[in-house]
Amino acid sequence: MHRRALDSLTPQERAELADLIRDHVTNAVLDEHRGWHQMHGPGGMSGPGSGERFFAFHRNFIGKLEDSLRSQGKNQFVPLPTWNPIEPIPPEFSHPERSTNSPGIALPSWATIAGGTQGSPIFGYTALDQFQSSDELGRALGANFHGAVHNTIGGDMGTFASPRDPIFYPWHAFLDDIWSRWEGLPSPGGGTGGASRCFIATAAYGSELEPPVIFLREFRDDVVLQSRFQKPFGKILNIYYSFSPPIAEQMRKHRLLKYAMKYSLVWPFVVLAKAAALVIRPFVKQK
Repeated sequence: MHRRALDSLTPQERAELADLIRDHVTNAVLDEHRGWHQMHGPGGMSGPGSGERFFAFHRNFIGKLEDSLRSQGKNQFVPLPTWNPIEPIPPEFSHPERSTNSPGIALPSWATIAGGTQGSPIFGYTALDQFQSSDELGRALGANFHGAVHNTIGGDMGTFASPRDPIFYPWHAFLDDIWSRWEGLPSPGGGTGGASRCFIATAAYGSELEPPVIFLREFRDDVVLQSRFQKPFGKILNIYYSFSPPIAEQMRKHRLLKYAMKYSLVWPFVVLAKAAALVIRPFVKQK
């Protein structure tokens, strides 16, 4: 799901969207955001609120705004547009007590598909397709880029009450778009293809780090792909990786589809896979 830029909207459209965001941010919304960060930490490059969990929470948080926009017939703003912090904040998205409306912070080249010579924090990767997992990508973005934008803008954006500032949502849509672009790459992690991802299960549970998703990944890598069934199962995986990303994208857009897939397909498959693991383990190659 690639999002259009905020500056592609007309001034009238931006003004309408900014007002809709302001109306959406109630005390309950602020409490949800503040409570999550107080429990999990500010994000950054380590800790329970970093990495893939940081991505997943904010995708869900943006999704609730998008659900609200759809319910009001404002589908023209869904998916939510992005704001790039190298650009000034549009005047329609004004908010009091900011330190600046022009943070001028460029997206690092290592977070782009084209890449560059600059290495990412922690891992030293120079392009988006080198990240082995969304957890790595989230930690690298959290190391300085995410926090620098919040702190440079200042005001509410420098606190856990940052959703009060209407630019919060387009800013996090920008981060989510980076994640979406990584998810859509055909060969992440230096040529491993989609093999590091359980697209549909991740979309169903909201995180690569949820226990059922971890189990499916380990079942694939440590059981089936180490058994005498490796070759036929590899062919099945290639077929799965060809059609599952678009389905996962639709699941992220539509909550009813997400829950339908989770309970009618993914959860039963996890149960069956646990039973199958007992049968296949005797055929696993000894390392």
